Amino acid sequence: MARNFIAASPSPRKLGLQIFWFFLFLYLLTANGRIVNRDGEAVFQVARSIAERGSFDVPGESVFETSVGPRGTEGHSLSFATETAKRGTDGRVYSMYGLGQSLVTIPFYYAGKLMAFAAPSVDPYFTTRFATTMLNPVISALACAVLFAYASSLGFGLRASLVAALIYGLATMAWPYAKSYFGEPLAGLLLVASALCLVRSSPSPKPLMWSALAGVALGFAVMARVSTGVLLPVFVLYWLAIVRERGIIGSRHVGCDTTTGNEGRGILSSLPSALKSALLQSALTLTLSHPAEGRERGLFPLPPQWERVRVRAPQRVEILRLALEAGAFFLPLAAILALIGWYNFARFGSPFVTGYESIAWNRLFVEGLYGLLLSPGKGLIWYSPVLIISLIVSVAFFRWRKREALFFAGLGLVWLLFHAPYRFWEGGWSWGPRLMLPVLPFLVLVIGALYRTQGLPQRVGRRLLPVAVALGLIVQVSAVGVDYTRYLLVAFTNDPDGMYERVIFQPAGSPLVGQWTSLAAVLANAAGPGELAKVGGDFAAERARLDTEGRSEAERSVEVLEETQLAGLNFPDFWFVYLYLFQGSRELALLAALALLGATGAMLMVLNRRLRELAQKERLG
Repeated sequence: MARNFIAASPSPRKLGLQIFWFFLFLYLLTANGRIVNRDGEAVFQVARSIAERGSFDVPGESVFETSVGPRGTEGHSLSFATETAKRGTDGRVYSMYGLGQSLVTIPFYYAGKLMAFAAPSVDPYFTTRFATTMLNPVISALACAVLFAYASSLGFGLRASLVAALIYGLATMAWPYAKSYFGEPLAGLLLVASALCLVRSSPSPKPLMWSALAGVALGFAVMARVSTGVLLPVFVLYWLAIVRERGIIGSRHVGCDTTTGNEGRGILSSLPSALKSALLQSALTLTLSHPAEGRERGLFPLPPQWERVRVRAPQRVEILRLALEAGAFFLPLAAILALIGWYNFARFGSPFVTGYESIAWNRLFVEGLYGLLLSPGKGLIWYSPVLIISLIVSVAFFRWRKREALFFAGLGLVWLLFHAPYRFWEGGWSWGPRLMLPVLPFLVLVIGALYRTQGLPQRVGRRLLPVAVALGLIVQVSAVGVDYTRYLLVAFTNDPDGMYERVIFQPAGSPLVGQWTSLAAVLANAAGPGELAKVGGDFAAERARLDTEGRSEAERSVEVLEETQLAGLNFPDFWFVYLYLFQGSRELALLAALALLGATGAMLMVLNRRLRELAQKERLG
């Protein structure tokens, strides 16, 4: 007689590692291996300057020191290139962007230099950028794993946590931006990591360690994207809510009676009796008006008229605990903020000058709000359709996890209020509302209510979820296959004056539609007889000519940027295509791509099996 066996549940740590490896293989497979624009080039040049010269300045030729177009209210980032660097007080050129992404880029830059030694036929200016752009695939894979860990720590359950991580990594803007060199993926990872550490501090025997890690992650998020500083008050309130829930503050039961053991609360209830007695004895020595009588009677029992003593002593301990946890969280955060101030001072002569002072918050608030959320060309709801499910179950999520619901709502609201009137709320030539990416993981997590609560909204959400995920996958695939700036360039070339209105506010002109035309065009180019070989030969001839002309390092950097942009606009946007075009080892590139494809497929099968096992356990449990 056949028997049905149920596999043992995987540990959260093991499942988190499997999520990380799946997304790492997928994101590396679909990476492009090139820097797309001058924004990324400016960040790269800072990392290169630190690695090569121990300096922060960048070559002026590789960045835009001033805007190419007008700076008035009528300007927007789709109609002209904005500045990416400014002159410092010492006359040298400095990037406007945060230092955080450049710092984490340095190991990848050194890996690119090693690649140049291993592949001498490839332009070294290409290999360093190639390795550098593998940063965001790693960062984005980590974000999916950390999101899973955060959901699991909140009590979502393994299945709901796994579903949330897969949805975020596959059916939202996270996938296309894993291909980019923008700073938003790093900022999003650090914000989720900080929230995870705060939650982990609650039941942990090492709360100070987790609080310190939360402060480090939050501070580094500000170092990566200075705009995340507006979220600091929301995180501080979240920290206070977690500390209060543990009874460190706001508890009415702070007494501790070691005789009966029935009034212990907070930290004292977990301390050894001898230590509790010593702490209370110290407090009594300071507070009793008759110490001799107190010693004669001993600590316990205390007469009714001394009841205040039983409250005061434990309160002192709780205040000490609160001070320690506050120090653990705020001191690392303050130290990193001080480092950011020093970096600003070193560049521009003031700790409060970031380089963004010339960029105003002067756009119509209603336009920015509509544009970021609902506009056909930039609306978050269209680029990540699964958020419709988050809206459907938001009330249920609030009833289930009130603290996190308020935290997520606070993050989303503050972020929207900050960016809606921002002059460049559209985020330039990017895929969807790029600036919303750092808070997107928290909005996706609301979907967890589908699996933890029951009701009509949850039933409706569970029925619609597969449709929303499928739509999200379709949307992201079009941006993964071809550079999303190709369609924008075509639209700008055809109608420079009407491009902004058409691309953002008219459904027919939305990149969600036009991207498929671009994908068909680049696939046709790649399928053309001998096209890849011909273009690769042209690049090789151009490199040989430039080598004989003795171009400067900065000039050669810009030329490589332009060459890879030209390739990216006309062929499928994958790294193995560019290695073929830039005279890399084509056989090795093919083997690496096939290996990544096989590894991605294998990990997908593992995660699919985990989903089935967890679903079966929930049905039987």
